[in-house]
Amino acid sequence: MFTSLVESLRWTVIVPLPVIMELDGLATSDSPQLAEASKAALSFISSNLKALSSSLKIQTSRGNYLSSLNVRTEQVDFSDRDSWERNMDDLILRAAIWHDEHWFDRSGLLKPSGTAHDLKNAAKVVLLSLDRNCKCGW
Repeated sequence: MFTSLVESLRWTVIVPLPVIMELDGLATSDSPQLAEASKAALSFISSNLKALSSSLKIQTSRGNYLSSLNVRTEQVDFSDRDSWERNMDDLILRAAIWHDEHWFDRSGLLKPSGTAHDLKNAAKVVLLSLDRNCKCGW
C-alpha cells in the first residue's frame, strides 16, 4: 500500500524520522514476517528517496527534511515536562499536526490525477498507520 501511494505521484507522503527509527528496531524482530516487512519498507524508502523526491519525504521531529537515510536516528528527550510528547507515537502525531497547520498545495509539483477533483472538502493531511499499538488519537 505504501509503495502504491508513493509511486502514484499523486500525494506527498511524509515519513517522520521516528517511523524510520521504529522500522529499524522492528527489522531485528523475533517475528520473521515483521522483520521482513520492516526491511522491505526501509529498502524501498532508502532506494527511492531521491528518485521519488517530489512524493516521498523524510522529516525529522524538528521539521527538517532528509535527502537520504544516512542519518537514521535523532536524539529525543521525553523528560521535558512542558512538552506533551511522551513517546515516539507523539512525535509521529506531531509531524501530522505540523503539516495540517502548515499545509500548502503541492499538487502542481505532483502528477495530475487525470480528472478534476473538488478539493474544497478534501482532507489536507491524513495520518496512515497499521500500528495496532499506536496511541495516535488524532
